[in-house]
Amino acid sequence: MGVTLKIWSEARQRFYAVEGSEARFWRHVEWSDGCWLWLGGTSGTGYGRFYDGERMVSAHRFSYELINGPIPEGRVIDHLCRTTLCVRQDHLEVVEQRENLLRGDTFQARNVAKTHCPRGHEYSGQNLYVNKRGSRTCRACSRESSKAHYWAMRRQEAS
Repeated sequence: MGVTLKIWSEARQRFYAVEGSEARFWRHVEWSDGCWLWLGGTSGTGYGRFYDGERMVSAHRFSYELINGPIPEGRVIDHLCRTTLCVRQDHLEVVEQRENLLRGDTFQARNVAKTHCPRGHEYSGQNLYVNKRGSRTCRACSRESSKAHYWAMRRQEAS
């Protein structure tokens, strides 16, 4: 490690020890009646990032843990306001990853919300088939597809 880098590293450690992570964190927040927006660094996915003195952490997770304590293992923080830079604790909720995906505007959420197949048949009761991967299939469309394939093969054999 070069001398300049070593001096800078030691100075940084003294700074973090004196000021404290919590005080530094709140300096990067824009307060309002709605969302409390993170003004510090961000990740490539639009979430706030913060150096807590030891490692880089997500700003919303740091904010939540300041008030509520550790986030249970296997859980994530959901922004109820849908603003990824919000660090206001009452806008954050601990949920399972699946719940977080289904609440948002995601591919998974859009598929779960579908009640009918592309041809208009309802996904319910005897017309619904769930395969091994968990994908829903319309039985009426499967039957129609099988019949069409069967007759196409018969016509091909006859010619």
